[in-house]
Formats: sequence, structure tokens, C-alpha cells
Amino acid sequence: LKSILARPSETRSLSSSSSRPTNEFVLSSMPLPEYDLTVDERLHSLAWYHLATNPTTSTTTATTTANSPPSPPPQSSGHSPNTMTTTTATTEDIESALLAALSTDTAAVIDDSYPWSQTQQLDHLKVIGVIKSLSADGYVVTRDLQTSFCQVTEAGRQVLQEGSQEYRVLSAVLAQGSSGVPMGELANLVGKDVSKIGMAQCMKERWLTKEGANLVPTVTSLDQVQDGARADLQRLTERSGALDALPSKTTANLKKRKFIKEKVIKSVQVQRGPSY
Repeated sequence: LKSILARPSETRSLSSSSSRPTNEFVLSSMPLPEYDLTVDERLHSLAWYHLATNPTTSTTTATTTANSPPSPPPQSSGHSPNTMTTTTATTEDIESALLAALSTDTAAVIDDSYPWSQTQQLDHLKVIGVIKSLSADGYVVTRDLQTSFCQVTEAGRQVLQEGSQEYRVLSAVLAQGSSGVPMGELANLVGKDVSKIGMAQCMKERWLTKEGANLVPTVTSLDQVQDGARADLQRLTERSGALDALPSKTTANLKKRKFIKEKVIKSVQVQRGPSY
């Protein structure tokens, strides 16, 4: 480039072939005046000419991007803009909310910090941390609580979405017709894990029977059976996992099949303290 610029009496152009990327450094038909300039001065002028005539090149784009304000984070769905959430609530926000809840009356009480946190859309662990701080300063007094409930596992959520293993096995067998399915082919239809558990449950429920090497349905339609495991999980979900939502034997069976697990939440009851 310096050798080209060293010849000031000509009009020069640096052009690109059609095979070069369009965002490559390219200048077309730039006239170089016949001034007595040094090579470095000409290079400096060339650079300024490039910036003036190519405002959308990768260099200026990068500079613009770097100097532009960051895009705002995506708004979380399902929450009112004026409602504190786990992503926006500060310690001061949580403290204010707690003290405000106790301000209605001298006997005001937060019966259980866990459901209260859910109602306020606050992280319960953060709430407990603030409560401990307020308790240390005498603003509140607390009483320890413990709540047990059933939580649906990943396997249980799959049952809620697609049905139990036995329901899926019966569905696959019915789809093959009244003659049934060879036992060895069942795994190819529903998967090894589903076929093993589902076939045993189908035989237990008498939805299927064996005829030679085939599994044959005893019903002609899925409407003739009830997916008990799925129905039990739906009922449990509607009751927010309450331990008394289902008979103890049913709950034990769901645990055995690893559709649910028991979870313990430690929380506190909160009342005004002497320094409130």
C-alpha cells in the first residue's frame, strides 16, 4: 500500500474481486490529490476517507455496538410489574414486606413463612434469612414449623403428560389390532423400560393376556380402562401434594414406583418482637 501511495500523480483504486467477502476492507476509486504529502500522511488521509465513506463496515459496527446501551433483560412472565419477584426483591424489600404484614395489628401474625413467601412471590430461603436478622434485633419473634408434602418426580411428570407405563403399553398393543403383539416386539414399540414395567402392570390389571407368544388385549378401546396412576397423580397435584390427598396405600404405591417423593419444608411463624 505504501508503494502505491508513493506515486502521487495517479488516481488509484483498491477494488475487490467478486469472490472476496463484502465486509472486507475495500475502497473504490479514491482520488489521491497531487499534494506533497509524506507516505504516513497519505495513509492517515486514506484511513479517514475510509471511515467517512464506509460508516457501516465491521469496524464502525463493532464500535457502535460497544458504545450502545445494553438491551433490556426480558420481562419475566406471569408477574405484575409492581410485584416483587425472586429476581428483583432486595433484602430491604423483603424486610419492608414482613414488617408491613405485621403492622395491621399488635397481634398480627404470619402463620407460616413458606406459603406467605409463595403468595408474595419471594424466595423462601431469602425470607428466612431476613427473618433471622429481624429476630436478632428483636423486631420479630418466631416459632419453628415443619411441613411435609408429596412432590411429583420427573418420572411422575412424564406419567401426567403421557400416561403410565401400563397405559402406554396397552395403547401400543391395541394399535396393532386384536391379534396382539409378539412379546419380543413390545420393547421396539414403547421402549425397554416402559415395556418391562407396563406389561407386568397390564397383566396385573388384566388388560392383556398371553396367547402363545403374543400379548393380546382383553379390551377393545382405551375408554374401557382407567389410568389409575395418572388419575392419582392428578388428584395429588390438585391438592398441592398434601399427605392426606390420597389413601396411604395409594401414596405408598406411587412412592414405590418413584412417581412421587416426600419433601420436608422448614418454616417459621412470625410475630412482632419487643423492638418492633
